[in-house]
Amino acid sequence: MRASYWYENLESVLDCKLSVITNEKNAENDNIYYVNNNKTSFLSKLIHDKGVAWKKSIFYFLQGNNKIYPDLVIITGGPFMHFGLSDFFRRKYNSKIILDYRDPFSNNPIFQNSRIKKMIKSFFERKFNSKADAIITVNKYCAKLIPHFYNKKNAIIQNGYDESVELSCINNIDKLPLKIIYAGKLYFSLDNIAHAIRNEECVLTYMGADYKNVNSTNSIKNKGLLSYKDTLEQMQEHHIGLIQSTAYKHQSTTKVFDYIRSKLIILVVLNKKSDSESSLKDELKSFPNVFWCNNNANSISNQIQKIKQHKYIEIDNKLVEKYSRRNQMIILKELIEKLIDEN
Repeated sequence: MRASYWYENLESVLDCKLSVITNEKNAENDNIYYVNNNKTSFLSKLIHDKGVAWKKSIFYFLQGNNKIYPDLVIITGGPFMHFGLSDFFRRKYNSKIILDYRDPFSNNPIFQNSRIKKMIKSFFERKFNSKADAIITVNKYCAKLIPHFYNKKNAIIQNGYDESVELSCINNIDKLPLKIIYAGKLYFSLDNIAHAIRNEECVLTYMGADYKNVNSTNSIKNKGLLSYKDTLEQMQEHHIGLIQSTAYKHQSTTKVFDYIRSKLIILVVLNKKSDSESSLKDELKSFPNVFWCNNNANSISNQIQKIKQHKYIEIDNKLVEKYSRRNQMIILKELIEKLIDEN
């Protein structure tokens, strides 16, 4: 969605012509080239990253293509190993290279890699980044985990929300029962949350890729995997946006920006004791209608009770607009202009 938004909108703020190479077959059109990941590589046994083989597929595609002559290339991941195409783009086209890390690679604590695997990934990541002209990522905690980030031109660009998708009216918080929505991947069991919402006579709606692991009950509605537009429409019918948060500082979640835009009350459930700072805390610190609790039924119930007594505080629209994908894309535009001006 990050790359798709840039493709659809970057030309509106920057004098450029865009082409895309993707493994998404349904996206193919005149300027979007589908390249199947159909090659093999011995490195795949050491690094389970789809970019290992896809790099070879892209290389052979470009060798036979005479339509793409990029002045600048943005390579986005993960997967990450196709970042190694930087050398090829530089040699063949004299392109400027921006590497876009949506997550950390070798230093990602979520992966829990062995020491050897981390060393192998780190070797490639440092090589990739040393060849880049600029590096971007989604928050400052990810940046600290990416080698050479601060030695290069760089930018923090959040995923944000898609402001081009219009919203319907937002529900009145006085209407009961409280309706809670969770949109996205599940990071831990819903058991404690389910117990609390039953006790507090709330209703939870789930939608996302983990829908097969969510059982529908009287208090939990499972909507399955919906489109972005349909997910936003569902948000407008709820009072509270639920977030499951892990103890990792760098881990944010795109859904928080859609909750912010929808002006929902936000309930954050922490699975573990967290640090005093994190990306999620940074993103939410300026917003008044946010409640935090631990992942146990009593703690969740207590915060829901507080929400029932809470008088909703209107949010400054300028603060909300900061997280639109368009405003975040302007940061990318400015970075590209700096790189091009160097020539």
